[in-house]
Amino acid sequence: MVVLHGPGGTGKTELAKAFGRWSRDTGAVDKPDWVITHSFEPGPAASGLSSVVDTVGLRVFGTRFAALGLERRLAAVEEVLSTRRLLLIWDNFEAAHTVPNPAAASMTEPERAALAAFLDRFARNSRSAIVITSRTPEAWLGEVRRVEVTGLERGEAVQYAEHLLAPYPNAQPRREQRAFGELMQWLEGHPLSMRLVLPSLDTTDPARLLHRLKRGEALLLGPGDGMRNGSLAASIAHSFTHLSQAEQRALTLVGLVHGVADPNLLALVSKDSAAPQPFRGHTTEDWERLLRRAADLGLITEQDEDTYRIHSSLSAYLSAWWRADDPDGHRAAHAAATEALLRVYAQFGALLTRELSGRSASGAVAMIEIHRRTLTSLLGFACDQSEWQSAALIVQPLYAYWKIRGRSAEAQAWTDRLRLALEGPDGTPPGLDTPAGGLWTLAALDEAARQTATHRLAEAERTYRTILAALGRLTPDRGVRQAQARIHHNLGALAERQGLLKDATELYERSQNVLGEAGDAHGEANAFHHLGIVAHDQERLAEAERWYLKALGIRERLGDQPGTAASHHHLGMVAQEQGRLAEATERYRKSLAILEALGDRPGTARSYSQLGMLAAQQGRPAAAEKWYRKSLTVREQLGSRHETAVDYHHLGILAQNQGRLAEAEDWCRRALRVSEETGNRPAVASSRHQLGKIAHLGGRHTEAEQWYRLSLEISEELDSRPAMVLSYGELGLLSEERGRYREAMEWTVRCLACFEEFPHPATGPGPQHLARLTSKLGLAVLEEVWPSVTGDALPAAIRDFVASE
Repeated sequence: MVVLHGPGGTGKTELAKAFGRWSRDTGAVDKPDWVITHSFEPGPAASGLSSVVDTVGLRVFGTRFAALGLERRLAAVEEVLSTRRLLLIWDNFEAAHTVPNPAAASMTEPERAALAAFLDRFARNSRSAIVITSRTPEAWLGEVRRVEVTGLERGEAVQYAEHLLAPYPNAQPRREQRAFGELMQWLEGHPLSMRLVLPSLDTTDPARLLHRLKRGEALLLGPGDGMRNGSLAASIAHSFTHLSQAEQRALTLVGLVHGVADPNLLALVSKDSAAPQPFRGHTTEDWERLLRRAADLGLITEQDEDTYRIHSSLSAYLSAWWRADDPDGHRAAHAAATEALLRVYAQFGALLTRELSGRSASGAVAMIEIHRRTLTSLLGFACDQSEWQSAALIVQPLYAYWKIRGRSAEAQAWTDRLRLALEGPDGTPPGLDTPAGGLWTLAALDEAARQTATHRLAEAERTYRTILAALGRLTPDRGVRQAQARIHHNLGALAERQGLLKDATELYERSQNVLGEAGDAHGEANAFHHLGIVAHDQERLAEAERWYLKALGIRERLGDQPGTAASHHHLGMVAQEQGRLAEATERYRKSLAILEALGDRPGTARSYSQLGMLAAQQGRPAAAEKWYRKSLTVREQLGSRHETAVDYHHLGILAQNQGRLAEAEDWCRRALRVSEETGNRPAVASSRHQLGKIAHLGGRHTEAEQWYRLSLEISEELDSRPAMVLSYGELGLLSEERGRYREAMEWTVRCLACFEEFPHPATGPGPQHLARLTSKLGLAVLEEVWPSVTGDALPAAIRDFVASE
């Protein structure tokens, strides 16, 4: 274990990554993908032992690792680290404890002790290695090997200087002067210092440049300011002093944003009458000029989208300079500036939320990606200051972003923090007609949606019922009724997932009536879409298609990109099931294009999986396996366990259809295990049924019957008619193969009696099977069996069908 420490910009991360590539390419790790990087980027979900253990465990063991409790996860990771060769790279480790983000929760003392104990055991017992990068030596870790990264070696520094000065022809002759060597020695090979200073050789002799830098040493910052390298501080000071005093003071506002500065947003701060005077009165054009000037001086870097990247070392310098420039008023001015930033970014958040549900959704996602660090920092500030309305405006687009990017752990961490801050000691929410109540509702809804997605359906229902109860304490005006209707819609989705389709339909229709009357087009489209899903689940494909098309029409009119993608996806499923494969392909491609533009990783995985099913139906098993594995890779990376079970199941069916029964059984057992662990009962029934088919094909009739009956128990309890039909049909075929013809007829009658319509598409070849059995046993036996199974007389349509066959 080694700690690479040094100031920002010295190349610690690049050095660690290069060592990782070397380890991978030379076989220093047991598997190429066992070079595992975990970034301690500031944020509530980034640090702590459980986070790093999960990063390793999910890479090594896959998604089944997430089902274990923390103690078993820790034991499994420690065992693999002690017996196998891995390389762990822990980047930006200072954010875990020594230099935490003040807007995010830092580790508690017990959490620090647990992490230190883990590293102590690792140092004594492991065959693996850990490389830690940090701006500090991390003395709290005790006796570990430390390597200070101070800068490039002399030869490397010369090469980097050649690269930096290539665009500056006037600098070339100045490199021949003796002072250039002294300048290079003074810069100490620090990459950021070199990038900031050396371009000035285009206009300034090295001796004069060095003299000015050394004068700037009066501005050197102490260790408490995060600037431990005198050369770096003086280099920034050298560039900074080229700005006027007014420009210097204005630029300090940039130190309050994280990673990226946007002149449009800074100009909005300048319009805020409560912002500190140095920041007021600047237009967007003024900020563009100042930021471009700072970029020309090497202080920041111009990027696409008219934004500028800010190095953390500059932020530290600006903070310290501001304190030195205004020692008495700094604290109040800093607070006022942060509050002005909060107001601007809250309105920016409201804009992003509107765009996320419209035609600009992909652009909104990209903007959140750019400003994510500032948004989360200001969200933390808003929570600390009880600025609940601003917090709600910021967190709403972040929740959408986290869902699209599959960052459920980060979303959960913020939800936990918000609910802890907002709820009473007994968990009572604030009044929903207050700003705090509005924020609580967003957090609770996000948690319920995540509980639903991970099939914790009982927990999700409790959360939704809690929200309904809180809404019930308000005056039942139009807004309250709409909110209640949306909760009823979500409860319908829960019922749908449990196979309770009648309940789901009632809840969706109840929601749609209210939302339609209120003119809530988004809500009405969602209700239509889910009514389509219910009809689809019941094999009423024409009805399902009508609902999906109604939803699609509204969503396209609204420019709702995520909703449009979902409608195309489900319309593709209907087309696929009806044999319109070209149309299905076109629908899936349209959906996938939207989802990829949004960067929606869970959504793209669903599209990959569905394209795999389509390829399998078209008789292209190699293409199907490629799509399934592509989906599985994304889902395993996201830790979406219930979704990985879907891909396991499909890979099992694919192997079964190719006669690879042992492989098929392995995939289906994996799917069953995950579905049982996540409590997904319909998926459990499906996996049990598939294992029955595999046993059936393998001639293991007793085992096959056991699996079919276990599957049927769940399907009958859920009243899932399509699933029941499958089990009845297979049990009938199994009985027929064993010579139990009357029993086979009884199972086949159960299959056909599931639906009033005859023949129903979901019953497949069931009518032909009944005709064959009737031919063997005689019509009199059918006339006896049908009423004994159903309680009704044999329908004339079925009598006529078997007679004609």
